Amino acid sequence: MDRVGGRALLLTSNERIATELRSIVPGHRHAIWPFVPLDPLLPRCRGVIHAGGLGTTALTVSAGVPSAISPCIIDSLWHARRHEALGIGIWIRGDNLDTAVERLMTDEALFARAHRLGQRIADEDGTRLACDEIETFLKEG
Repeated sequence: MDRVGGRALLLTSNERIATELRSIVPGHRHAIWPFVPLDPLLPRCRGVIHAGGLGTTALTVSAGVPSAISPCIIDSLWHARRHEALGIGIWIRGDNLDTAVERLMTDEALFARAHRLGQRIADEDGTRLACDEIETFLKEG
């Protein structure tokens, strides 16, 4: 992150890990916390590096923020592949984390595609659309 002039907010699963990371990661440009609500934070982010779980994936796509995904289980592997196929994210494989971070920070086309998809989602009235589909199904049997 420092190489591309970025700042990082590192979120961990608990305070013990956050404390451990704070002792080894320089703190003047980066913050480490065990939890931060993502919804209000994501619109201010250039990109997100995560494991590809459904919750984080849904929030990043809705916010229009590109992701670099390091999958660890079946559904996160699918999310990583899908993000790459849509051109809104990067599947982290092996040792390409440095490249993924650099792309998140510098690839304007990646950022623009993610932003456009997020805007399409924001413009859609998903609840109304779902209700209309359910009503049509019920009427047609």
